[in-house]
Amino acid sequence: MHSDAASDGVRSMNSSAGRSTNSSACRSTPPDELETLTLRVVRRKRRTGFEPDARFRASPGTLVAGRYVFGNLLGSAAFGDAYGVVDVQTGRRLCAKVVKNVGGNKDAFDQALDEIAVLSFLNRADPRDERGILRAHDYFYHREHLFIVTERLRANLYECLRRDADRRAAGVGAPFFTLARVRRVARQLFASLAFAHRLGVIHCDVKPENVMLAGPASRCAVKLIDLGSSCFAESDRLGHYVQSRTYRAPEVVLGAGYDAKIDVWSAACVLAELVTGEVLFASDSEATLVASAVAALGPFPETLMRRGKRTREFFADGRSPSPGGARRSPGGVREGGPVVYEVLVEEDGGSDAGTPGRSSKNGGGGAAEKSGGKSVSPRARRGRGPAVRVIAPDPRATLEARLAPGLADEDPEDAASFAAFLRAALEPDPDDRVRAADALEHPWLAKEDPEALFQGEDEGLRGFWDDEDDDDGWDPRGPGSNDPATRL
Repeated sequence: MHSDAASDGVRSMNSSAGRSTNSSACRSTPPDELETLTLRVVRRKRRTGFEPDARFRASPGTLVAGRYVFGNLLGSAAFGDAYGVVDVQTGRRLCAKVVKNVGGNKDAFDQALDEIAVLSFLNRADPRDERGILRAHDYFYHREHLFIVTERLRANLYECLRRDADRRAAGVGAPFFTLARVRRVARQLFASLAFAHRLGVIHCDVKPENVMLAGPASRCAVKLIDLGSSCFAESDRLGHYVQSRTYRAPEVVLGAGYDAKIDVWSAACVLAELVTGEVLFASDSEATLVASAVAALGPFPETLMRRGKRTREFFADGRSPSPGGARRSPGGVREGGPVVYEVLVEEDGGSDAGTPGRSSKNGGGGAAEKSGGKSVSPRARRGRGPAVRVIAPDPRATLEARLAPGLADEDPEDAASFAAFLRAALEPDPDDRVRAADALEHPWLAKEDPEALFQGEDEGLRGFWDDEDDDDGWDPRGPGSNDPATRL
């Protein structure tokens, strides 16, 4: 719903493979399996034809659909722009997501309808707004665009990390995300996931951008947003390309089938990132992601490897790939288990290791080293086979070693308990991974912190987190605020 930077060049919503899919054949659906979403269409009287511009643009102070006064643009994502708005009927400050309508891409519209359906379902199951899921207030179609109006939240956790890094670089204060604050965030995040999972919903895109502050930073109250990639575990045909790459679970990468526990893996990655300020599994491709996870957690269990339909795409096991395949096993480099390798895509006579992740978080090229994998020079091509890059996971880049810098000033016992919690949530085989509901019973999450830690505002944070989020770019008390000059 809000600002959302993708960690791949492509978000899961950019590809139909990333969404739950229905059969291409049109088959009869029993009436008891159908539901109706009533989409309100707001249009000008006695007016036909297309809009002169396919892009929606609204300057601050513009009244849209006769009800919402638009403020500043809060953020943009692949398929939508988020604006701060004020509901003139209630005076409430809200957020409006405007689904993009460019290039005739119907997927954005369809995915927005999915988001409306899932949000409505979860909100109905939580009438008191106690489960930490974004609240939807309205949705409608206007000027060839779909609008989703939700509650107005504050900064997302990625923005918090970025601002905190800037603050510390300026020599202002200590790191914001202490273990106590991370614990409070974790407790809410896992409670929200447990609620959704109990209702059969998998979020499928848990990451810092999709967890937002619901109040002043010191309170550490958060909510889970962006249900556009979510699915129903029991009734949807699960797509094979889900989750932003940095937070993608091993069973998704290897094609081993998945369930709600992919959200547990992603949530654990988010918590580690809050503690260290660095992405846990930095990567520039799925191969370097696998190498990073193996380095941190140890070899993947054979049970997971055998289930994976794509295991042979990443691991050299000393045997030739399936007959007819274009890949060649690098072979000859084995130390205690299968070696991760990556097939290099040839372009213009050279080779490319794949699409780099976002530079602000994944480090772009060279992520093999940053993720705990040592990249070996690509092997020379022989015959018609493509070149490969061997990535030897670094045994020194364990999970505990990666967490150590962020835990240096914490109580050793609490730090060890946190590492154990992450280990349980980052079990490579989902059969061994803790469920969200069970994670809430872990000793690290069960520990109670003094409430005084979450009251008041750190002097170094005052005005840093919230002021710019509260600026809608227009003065509701100024001239013309009750009768904007621009109406759309």
